Amino acid sequence: MSRLPLAGSLLAMILLSLNLTAAAAPIETAAKQVLLVDEADGTVLLARNIHQKVEPASLTKLMTAEILLSELSAGTVREDTVFTVSEHAWRTGGAPSGSVAMFLKPKEEVPVIDLLRGIVVQSGNDAAITIAENLAGSEEQFAERMNSRAAELGLTDTTFHNPSGLSHPDQLVSMADLVTLGRHIHRTYPDYWPIFAEPAFEWNKVFQRNRNPALSPRIGGDGLKTGQNESLGFGVVATKAKGDRRVFLAMGGLTSRDERFQETRKLLDWALDGFARKPLYRAGELVETVPVFGGTKEKVALLLAETFRPLIPVDGAGVDAQVMYSGPIAAPVQRGEEIAKLIVRVNGSETVSVPLLAADDVPSKGLFTRAADALSELAFGWLRNVELPWTTAS
Repeated sequence: MSRLPLAGSLLAMILLSLNLTAAAAPIETAAKQVLLVDEADGTVLLARNIHQKVEPASLTKLMTAEILLSELSAGTVREDTVFTVSEHAWRTGGAPSGSVAMFLKPKEEVPVIDLLRGIVVQSGNDAAITIAENLAGSEEQFAERMNSRAAELGLTDTTFHNPSGLSHPDQLVSMADLVTLGRHIHRTYPDYWPIFAEPAFEWNKVFQRNRNPALSPRIGGDGLKTGQNESLGFGVVATKAKGDRRVFLAMGGLTSRDERFQETRKLLDWALDGFARKPLYRAGELVETVPVFGGTKEKVALLLAETFRPLIPVDGAGVDAQVMYSGPIAAPVQRGEEIAKLIVRVNGSETVSVPLLAADDVPSKGLFTRAADALSELAFGWLRNVELPWTTAS
């Protein structure tokens, strides 16, 4: 909350329940870690072990791509800038390594735009190492830059040690961070976003298809990346748009490519077909009144700054909303001040919250009257748990 009670007073979290009529049963998934969110406001549609850390495998290349995209956007490199392939990049991540590769050759000079396709479409470890060495001098120095950039983007569960995703026990990510990274790439680099949907790419006469199951016509997504190792299992960061909505999915812990495909299709379709935005309160409409002590008024009304249209399931049961605030609320209160939050939960999990603002000013009374009100509030204020009537904005 942005507002704090008077110093020395006790704190209480008072929940005022609202009952909604539309909801859906939670979907089952085989994923051990999963986060599924709506792009518009980050509404959480499905979450499981979202901060559990796993080795990211080739999902690491999303951060490598982000750094290269930032260089392109800043103009410090151009699409036709050429990077040179080192012996180390070829031997560690190329054909001799037996891992996923773009099949670069030692001392080959490759345009940056092709290296971007090499990591996004082909998932080439050699391409990732080549990018790192040319931008930072070495994989180790590039990993330092990856971690610095991760911190800037708010990735709190993530640590990088190389640009490719080759196994390292201390290279770790979470589904929460992967969704944050995916959403950032989509919003920040629209000119290069189509590359994440390219179905195939050929280099040095080696034709490779994009491994992302979301790009299948049976799913209809347009990004981002897959990864697979013992820690992650079969994982994916995927996104799909339908109408005016887009959702982002990150999941791991799947046991096969087929299971990854089936879960990706099921969850993306469920998220886009099973939820809709419903106008619940208009901007300026009264949501609730809450008590104030030590003021010239006993209560203050709570309003929304904007019309509230949360994303909720289209059928079933299990959705509730709550007004949450810290109490007791002490005067003075200023009009427009954030007093509480309106929180929507689906099947017990918080999906979205918005601030509730004071509708009016509530000046303070004299010091003696405020002290008497405070004693009364401390004695009786904890017992409130008021059920509110529910109205839907038309």
